[in-house]
Amino acid sequence: MTQDNEIPSGDPEDTPTPEAQSPAANPEINFDEIHQRVEEFALNHERQELTNLLHGTDSKQQRDRMLELSYHILTAEGFFLRDLSGQVYYFTRSSHRLMPYDNQEFLDYVCLNLGINPATHEFKLIVAHVQLRARHDAGHRDVHRFACYLPEKTILYLNHQPNKILRITPESVDTVPNGTDDLYFVFDRYAEPFEFEPALGKSAIQLARQILVRGINFMDSILSSSEQEHMFWHTILSIFHLSTSRTKPLIVIIGEPGSGKTTTLRVLGTALMGARFEVHRLSTDERDIIAAISKHPLVVLDNIDRPAESLEDLLATVSTGICFSRRKLYTDNDELEIIPRAQIGITSKSPYFNREDVADRSLVYHVGRIEKAGFRDENAIISEVLEKRSAIMTGLVLAVQQTLVNIRKRRGLFKKTNFRMADAGLLLIRMSDTPLKMKRILDKMRREQTTFVAEGNPLIELLCSWLTEASGRSAKYRTTHELFLELSQFCKEKSIRFPYRSVKSLGMALSNQRRALESRLRVILDDRRTDNLKYYRFELKSVPEK
Repeated sequence: MTQDNEIPSGDPEDTPTPEAQSPAANPEINFDEIHQRVEEFALNHERQELTNLLHGTDSKQQRDRMLELSYHILTAEGFFLRDLSGQVYYFTRSSHRLMPYDNQEFLDYVCLNLGINPATHEFKLIVAHVQLRARHDAGHRDVHRFACYLPEKTILYLNHQPNKILRITPESVDTVPNGTDDLYFVFDRYAEPFEFEPALGKSAIQLARQILVRGINFMDSILSSSEQEHMFWHTILSIFHLSTSRTKPLIVIIGEPGSGKTTTLRVLGTALMGARFEVHRLSTDERDIIAAISKHPLVVLDNIDRPAESLEDLLATVSTGICFSRRKLYTDNDELEIIPRAQIGITSKSPYFNREDVADRSLVYHVGRIEKAGFRDENAIISEVLEKRSAIMTGLVLAVQQTLVNIRKRRGLFKKTNFRMADAGLLLIRMSDTPLKMKRILDKMRREQTTFVAEGNPLIELLCSWLTEASGRSAKYRTTHELFLELSQFCKEKSIRFPYRSVKSLGMALSNQRRALESRLRVILDDRRTDNLKYYRFELKSVPEK
């Protein structure tokens, strides 16, 4: 017999210990998997119960149970969220798809997922209940359409496929599921997905630059053609960074007919969005433009050559990212906040939208007729872009990755710029391979903006004509009232329309257009006067400053 205090014979490893017998210590038991199976079983049971209820709800209690089951099934497989503008979305965990809760895509999902006939009264009850609960329960999340740049982390996320996004860092480009890092993208139904092809490497960057930039016939102005090409390439790359920025400079392309200005921006839009991209004619209803700029990464207003009411106000507002408040359809008091998301591109032969605050927010490019090189069929150009779109977008992604490397390298440097939209200007400087060159180009662009303001300015033309007729006029100081009388008399003698109806309107023009006036005139104020009146004297500049 074995004594009580003796150790039993045999291998000690064969003797089970309390720890070995504990289920928690058994590596073969996966409690997450067990929990998932239990949830799936419960969910299938609820689906069966919902199916039975859909065949007939004879009491209020059964109807309430049907509604509660519908909402619970949907929130077990996904969740509702709300963006900054107040729009509610539904995100599916299995497919990583984000869809607005009030559009047809979501309604179709409810029908197919819950097995409901959309023609029944029960379907209408369920949709109304689900949407009500969604509005109440939805938490706030970051929702994006095109790209999201996080400057503090030097990471950029790009909408790639309906359920996938590209996460771009200085070290890598990875394809990750939508919703990664708690960032959610809704896929634009007007956009097309593309394939990221990293094996193409630098050849993809060269292809993108060749198709998007090097075929443009830039004309020398204050900026040389090569400087404009350099600036335009970086402007394209900045669209990815500025997608989540409130302020975005306007892209203004000026050129006579046959210069390819419309094709330039159509090619860019097609590369970014696909075959359904189209330029916009200026609509008499500004709501059409507001709807477009809230959804797309690039909106092109084509051939803006004739005045349109309030366009300059709209452009200044959009470029600074001010929200638009609009009443929600079929409601009395509900408002929607429309946040401008798009980069605005404008083409024009003879722009009139050169108010100073608009010009300060513009990147101005000049293009010339391309007769010497020969005109190409635009359909053939667009077909080539579509055929090579994945390679072009791959090139842009890889170029954007290089900008992240440059930005991280220059963190804390270049804190000031003369460019009025400082965040965009400093971004262009930091992201460039040659920041000092970009800084010089931006300084010249500032002078380009001044020239843009001065072109066709009626006050400048009037003052130049008035001073040219009699050289002695430049020696005398005049009050705004005296200047008003002399200029109006001059216009009357020359049969010229005087553009100002009062002394006050002329005074406002002299103050607000000072920068434009100084592009061709020396504007001198007599500071010795003490009667609280402004005394002006003007001199013609012999050579316009470049």
